[in-house]
Amino acid sequence: GHTKATTLEGVFAAGDIVRGASLVVWAVRDGQDAAAEIDTWLSSRRRAAA
Repeated sequence: GHTKATTLEGVFAAGDIVRGASLVVWAVRDGQDAAAEIDTWLSSRRRAAA
């Protein structure tokens, strides 16, 4: 799938803001995907700071 990251560091987008009005199940899936990407991003920042 496409990344949920935007051109602004630490800002992610998913659901209707990306797709436009759509099925709620797609927005939920986008949210899950974004959460996983955010977790990975935050984890990498924590490792870099350590």
